[in-house]
Amino acid sequence: MKKITAKDIEIVKEELSLKRKEFEQLDLTLEEKLKWIQDFFNLYIPELEKRFITEEELKELVFLPNELRVWLYIYFPEHGLNMANYSQELVKELQKRKRFDINNLIAFRHQD
Repeated sequence: MKKITAKDIEIVKEELSLKRKEFEQLDLTLEEKLKWIQDFFNLYIPELEKRFITEEELKELVFLPNELRVWLYIYFPEHGLNMANYSQELVKELQKRKRFDINNLIAFRHQD
């Protein structure tokens, strides 16, 4: 991973500040705001990853460091709600899979 400098962080902060100003000018419901943030982050995070993480590291599931990620939440605290909602969906999905895995031998057994 490329060493993240104070200058790198300042650039990210400026980019986030500009997007926050754009966001503040929108007249959206809470759900629309969350969707806007989700769409922005789905474009912006891969861009940051390309700047700081090599292709090999991305394949090994290396993530942006917290010293950079924290600014995402400072400028867009609503992103925390998106992540909490996403986490809840993952928990639900894991529970479904656990129930299925427990019963998978029975589910696929044929009673011919």
